[in-house]
Amino acid sequence: MKIFFPSDHCPELWQRQKIEQFVADLKRQSRTVAPQCHEVVSHIEAADIFVFATHVAGFDLFNSNFYFDLRHHPLVKQFPNRCVLWDDKDFPLPILPGLYASLHQRDFDSREHRSFCYSSATNPYIEEHVQRNDIQPDLLVSFVGSISSPIRARLFEIDFQRSDVFIQKSLNLWDGLLTDDRHQDLQIEYAKLLLRSRFVLCPRGNGVSSYRLFETMQAGRVPVILAKGWVFPEGCNWEKFSLRIDERQIHQLPQLLAQYEPEAQTMGVLARKA
Repeated sequence: MKIFFPSDHCPELWQRQKIEQFVADLKRQSRTVAPQCHEVVSHIEAADIFVFATHVAGFDLFNSNFYFDLRHHPLVKQFPNRCVLWDDKDFPLPILPGLYASLHQRDFDSREHRSFCYSSATNPYIEEHVQRNDIQPDLLVSFVGSISSPIRARLFEIDFQRSDVFIQKSLNLWDGLLTDDRHQDLQIEYAKLLLRSRFVLCPRGNGVSSYRLFETMQAGRVPVILAKGWVFPEGCNWEKFSLRIDERQIHQLPQLLAQYEPEAQTMGVLARKA
C-alpha cells in the first residue's frame, strides 16, 4: 500500500517542515521494517491512501479549527474512502476512519477505528541505556508523573510502605517551566528508573493512553496498565507481556505484582519485541 502524508492542511511553515521530516524518517523505516507491505510516497497521484497526522504537526486542537478544516480538505472531499486520520491527541475527535492512540472505548468503532501507538518517541535516552545493558532491576515497581488524572492522584496518596516501590510526583514535562538542560536531566533519570524497575505503572493521563506504556515496552519492562476505557492495539498478545489491573485494586499493587515477579524478565523481553 502506498501512503501519502499531506501537509497543506498545516497553516504554519514549521508544521509543514515537521511533517516533511516525519515522512523522510518513515521512508527510511519502511525500507527496512516492512518493505513488502507499505511505501511512503511523495506524490498524491501515486498514493492509495492519504494519512493526516495531528501530533507530528504540533496542533493545539483546543485552539484551532483543525477538525473542521480537515472535514473540508479537498482530498477528503474528493477521496472520502481513502483518507484516514492518525491522531494521538488526548481527546481525539474521530471524524475520519483511522489510527487513534487515545480514543476511549465508548467512542471506538472497530469498523472504522484502530487503537495505535503514538507517532513519535519522547525520550531518546531509553534506547541508549537499553543498549548499554548496565542497569539491573532493584525495584518491584515504579511510577513518576504529574497529576493529570484521578487515578494518578490516588496513587500519590498511598503509602505502600515498601522500599522497592517508587512512586513520585513530577513536573509536567510539557508545561514550559523547565530549562532544556533540566528537561534532559529528567529524561535521563527516568530512562534509568525504567530499567531499575521490574514493573512500571502506566496509569492514564489526560487521555486514556500514556506515552509511558510504550516507553516501558521499549525499555523491556512490564507495563502495568491502569486505564479504564483504553483499547488494546491489535497485533500483539498483550496478555503475554503486560498486566491490566482494575483501578479499584491499586492499594493491593505490591501483592498483585509479586505474583508475577518470577515471570517479569520473560515478560519484559516479550514487551520489547512487541
